[in-house]
Amino acid sequence: TSLEEGDKVRWQSAAGTLSGTIEQIYLAHNGNEILIPFILIELEKNNDKMSHYVQLCGTHEYLKMLYMEKVE
Repeated sequence: TSLEEGDKVRWQSAAGTLSGTIEQIYLAHNGNEILIPFILIELEKNNDKMSHYVQLCGTHEYLKMLYMEKVE
């Protein structure tokens, strides 16, 4: 399943199961100067009502490790 901006997603991390909405997908160089996709996700709001974001590597291998899935 391909991911697009606006999709709601859920994934596993050291902080537990997280979910949010994809705000942006873009290409940038990683630490090895290789051009790869990155995903900017706005996390679901918690009690403080502030917006929090996470930026993740968007390669298939990395997203598979996180068990990322699109939420309908």
